[in-house]
Amino acid sequence: MDLTLREAALLMDVNERTLRDRLRRGDLRGSKVGGRWTVRRADLPLTEDQRSAVFARARRVRDSVDGALASALGGKRRRSALDLEPFAATVALRREIAAGTDGSLACVLTCLDRALDALARGAHEWAGDRKRDGFLDARLHLSRAVARLAIQPDTQGDGPGGAWVDRLEQVVLPSLGGLVRWSERLDERRGAAR
Repeated sequence: MDLTLREAALLMDVNERTLRDRLRRGDLRGSKVGGRWTVRRADLPLTEDQRSAVFARARRVRDSVDGALASALGGKRRRSALDLEPFAATVALRREIAAGTDGSLACVLTCLDRALDALARGAHEWAGDRKRDGFLDARLHLSRAVARLAIQPDTQGDGPGGAWVDRLEQVVLPSLGGLVRWSERLDERRGAAR
């Protein structure tokens, strides 16, 4: 794994300038990519104390992320997609649509199934950018479900189609937007913790 000069300096607990000098002298192997030094992690001469410090920092970051996850999800440490409001609301809506139709809304059910898959992926990913991608995929599939419901004849009046669209647009999609924003902030916090 290639590290930037800054990342390598943090791991070795030395100044970037010191590390740059060692690279120029050839005391440490590295290469320049786009005018910037990179160092393979395997080439770093870490002492046992430095390795312990790296693991301690990683543990602190992991604990920080777990704490952020707990506060974002209501103070409890939750690991299940079932605990996410948009997931639970989509499951309930999917069950209602499946029970209330004669199979004519199979395309809507498919969109909801794909949204649930993407929500679960986002809930279980560790990296904030992959979490966000899962949540954004879920948003896309939920938007498709709205579009498919909107073209149904009973959507215009007080029929169930209109109520389903309202639930998607007024409950599920806004809470999913909150998860997207949370996953973006998660990456920012992780970057600041390094």
